[in-house]
Amino acid sequence: MNSKDRTAARAHPGSVSAVLAAVFNVLALNVVLVVTSLAVVSIPLAVSAAFEAVYRWRTLDDDQVLRNFALALRRRPVVRSLVTGPAVLVAILGGAESVYFTHYSGFIALVCVLIGITTSAIAVSVAAYLCLFLATTDAGGRELWRAACVAAGRTVALTTPVFALATACAVVAGLAAPALAVVAVPVLLLWSWQRTAAWGARRLGLFAD
Repeated sequence: MNSKDRTAARAHPGSVSAVLAAVFNVLALNVVLVVTSLAVVSIPLAVSAAFEAVYRWRTLDDDQVLRNFALALRRRPVVRSLVTGPAVLVAILGGAESVYFTHYSGFIALVCVLIGITTSAIAVSVAAYLCLFLATTDAGGRELWRAACVAAGRTVALTTPVFALATACAVVAGLAAPALAVVAVPVLLLWSWQRTAAWGARRLGLFAD
């Protein structure tokens, strides 16, 4: 076996270990995210903490996601984490409106569905930017909302469709296979939101990933 083959042989187990560790992290973080969100009112807390854990994993290569999730819940003031609550609530209400009016026919029902989808997509955009800035800055709630609304408004044509498509795919996957909602979908959705929000913020010069 030449040196190149020996190098490949040594790299292979490490690659397998890295993949297994990544799978474990996704599964574990997804479970604690879902469990923490069961109280409904704790959804903003769970989303912002998981968002920070994913951010540290993605950008700082810190793969202790459960530890980072717990630290984010413990060290961050509840009021600061709840800053994402209104955006998350509006996104849920917009989605619920869309689903409700799909059971009706006619022009008014179609308009209501479109309004619900648009409202939900914009709220998701704002929520994603809020989570990004919450994980990367020490700004107060008012400053976070101002920056998130500016970012969402100035990148609406670029990022909002991506946020909407990712969210729609996650919802469809979760409904088609509910088990996926427990083992993977929410964390993968947060990862997608984070990449999209970071890309949009970089384009505006608001963020350096």
